[in-house]
Amino acid sequence: MIPRSRQIQAPQDTQQEEVAIGEGRINGGMITELDPADIPNGALQLAKNAVIRADVTTRRPGSYALTPDKPNSSPVIKIAFLKSKNNNTYTLRFTPSTIHIRGESSWTPIVITPALTGGLLDRFTTANILDKFVFANNGADVLQTIDFDSNTCAPLTDDDVSMKYRYVFGFFNRAVGLALKNENEVQVGWSADGDATIWDSTVDQSAGSSPILESPDDLSDFITGGKSFSNVAIMMREKSIWLITKQPIPQNPFYFQSAIPGIGMDCSFSLQIVSNGIAWVDTRTREVWAYTPGSAPERLSFSNKTAIFNDIKNAIPDFRSVFGSFDSKNSEYSIHIPSLGNVTKTWTYNFEYQKWVYSELYDVTTAENTEIATHLITIDDLVGTIDSLGDTHIDDLSPSSSISVPFSYGRGDGSIAVSDEVSDKDAPHTSFPTGIEFNTELESKVFVIPKDVLCVNALNIEYKCTRSAILNLSFSKDEGLHWIALKSVTVSQFNRRIILALRKQIRARRFIWKLTWNRGDVQITNFELFGTHSGDSTQGE
Repeated sequence: MIPRSRQIQAPQDTQQEEVAIGEGRINGGMITELDPADIPNGALQLAKNAVIRADVTTRRPGSYALTPDKPNSSPVIKIAFLKSKNNNTYTLRFTPSTIHIRGESSWTPIVITPALTGGLLDRFTTANILDKFVFANNGADVLQTIDFDSNTCAPLTDDDVSMKYRYVFGFFNRAVGLALKNENEVQVGWSADGDATIWDSTVDQSAGSSPILESPDDLSDFITGGKSFSNVAIMMREKSIWLITKQPIPQNPFYFQSAIPGIGMDCSFSLQIVSNGIAWVDTRTREVWAYTPGSAPERLSFSNKTAIFNDIKNAIPDFRSVFGSFDSKNSEYSIHIPSLGNVTKTWTYNFEYQKWVYSELYDVTTAENTEIATHLITIDDLVGTIDSLGDTHIDDLSPSSSISVPFSYGRGDGSIAVSDEVSDKDAPHTSFPTGIEFNTELESKVFVIPKDVLCVNALNIEYKCTRSAILNLSFSKDEGLHWIALKSVTVSQFNRRIILALRKQIRARRFIWKLTWNRGDVQITNFELFGTHSGDSTQGE
């Protein structure tokens, strides 16, 4: 008889030890360029209608309708603010063919002679040059100026042909025009020294123009935009970046230098001044760039490049409709992409945290970080005769002033929405008279245990809220194709950190959690996911 070895034991069930499968602070933004299982714990594969502020992920602001009511229903493609030397302030609303000034009770129209002929893709660039407000509309018309005393708009000069520059800015004490439309797309023109209305060198020899060429290839390297700073201007071309500096020669006042060859810009109206430089989109290099003069250009879109440029590829009508904005308060650069169904897909990069998030805005046609001029009571607002004014007296009249707002959005129905931290919806639109509701959605990375099935035992999500909200938690085991509801919580405790705790056993090969809410200022701070190995995964889950 062969004795049985004491080393051979009958199978026994063993209790797996619960371990932390994932944990982290949710401030990593959205990453779509990696496999969802490979992104860091604090990042998300979807951060929709969310922003990263104060090191937490929270819901993006809603908005309210700017008053007075819109003067027409044409799409708003520019909102501009001007403060004159006598301290008058003006908020201007541009559509392709109209301009209005905001008043207390109505919008005052600017009489434009001759009429503007631009379309939706002919966006405006504006500049306040020596107390003269000048604008270009992508070369559809000659450079224009507005007289605020008479509320009229007319060509900047009498030259109707040579002044169709696509872009304009002020540099030192001159107006500078870039890219003469359909005539000479590599030409730069400048006004006389101290007079933005003179561009003819035969009238004033300090005015002039010149094609910017260093080699024959530059003839096909069209100018696509530019921005000016205190001592340097940046000129963007399709395949290069140039710097403009001043030189002490009245007849040749600027020095043009090719600073960065091989990197350029073809989405002209994505160009924005950001912290310490500029940012823009270029489909030729498939990259979102930031650049500070004296440094190398920095790539921004590495974590979401494919998703961003797929959206741009499908832009309506094409990539030329893409426009940018910069929120100086929160140091956020945004790319706005008009898409099907009047949805404007918006990708936002936070320079402070160097992270991306994504939003969907309805029918947004321009986004501006600008002040809003306010007029309390002015002569134009008075109705009737002086004798009939009653309690309103001449002494009650007030000058214009301005308030700083985080952001303003012009929309396709002619309305303007102003960003508002406490608004639970976006401002009413013709298609949504009671306001536009939106959900914030956060989808986690994919949690997986190699060669095994994960058994989730517990999920803790830490948050803080100051107003009532309903949080909905769900999960997916098939890469987000189907979602299963787990828990719905109505927030009833405010101004303190709270744990949304889930205790439930879920077996999955690949596990994703999703958190959604549609109102309230919920701040998501941290999460913890606990679980165990659940045996052989060959049978699948």
